[in-house]
Amino acid sequence: MDDEKKVTETLLGLGVLGALIYGLTRLKKEEIPPGEGAASISISVLDAQGNPVSHNSPTNLYEGETYTVKVSVTNKSTKAAAPYAATLTITNQSTVDGIGVTPSAPRSDNYSADQTLDFNYTMAVPAGTAGAFGTLHFYVKDPSGNQLAEAYEDISIVAHELVAAIGPGVIFNSDLGSWVDITSGMTITYGLDNTISPEWINYSDIPIAGHVTLKVTYPNGTSVNLTAIENQDAVADPMNGKMVQFAPFNTNQEGTYHLHAEVSSGGKLLNSVDFTLVVVAAIIYGATITITT
Repeated sequence: MDDEKKVTETLLGLGVLGALIYGLTRLKKEEIPPGEGAASISISVLDAQGNPVSHNSPTNLYEGETYTVKVSVTNKSTKAAAPYAATLTITNQSTVDGIGVTPSAPRSDNYSADQTLDFNYTMAVPAGTAGAFGTLHFYVKDPSGNQLAEAYEDISIVAHELVAAIGPGVIFNSDLGSWVDITSGMTITYGLDNTISPEWINYSDIPIAGHVTLKVTYPNGTSVNLTAIENQDAVADPMNGKMVQFAPFNTNQEGTYHLHAEVSSGGKLLNSVDFTLVVVAAIIYGATITITT
């Protein structure tokens, strides 16, 4: 009753126009609530070519690669049930094995009603970190510090699978006169210098450097590791390869030569191949051959 009496006295004192203004002001105060802050946030990861990385649990990221973490924030604030402009602050708390990644300071931006802003963060994954785990974690706050939304994605750092194959390649000597594909068990001439270039192919999904070794075991059991003279540790793109040329060796013994070639990358053996070459003495036509019995 006291409040009603005060309102009546106020209206009588203000007159008709003042009472109208007073009523509208009071109505506005009673019917329009304060704004309510709200937001949504999402995370996506792009590779170096801008392609989306598949979401898994966790999402695999390769060591030694650089990614873009795209964060999208939408202002969902309302006032009197209507979309409303707001100032929102995005904070990054992403970590890998407890160490902060994609470092950045919190940033505040003015959003119009229902506006979405995208933010890109660069994440360089150091080499040698395969096996580490972490979380991409971002959240949004209003000017009063109230958390409105958060998004996170678990990640795992993995190593690229290195895959390669190696074959005997090609051989050259003065008797052949040109480079010839090697088939295991092929016959070559006695007493010649032979140059061999094994060929390896990169079947990985990234470029790799191929290190090739070639060992020759003579018919008498002696083994020699030949020296690479061309294309050693050369980098090949996926589905491409290299021929690695080795210093020549002489076929100064008759019989079967056993050869073993290996390709490795980063110290990891990827593939090997074994093959043989058969050496026979040259036949000199017209020569007299004496057979002692």
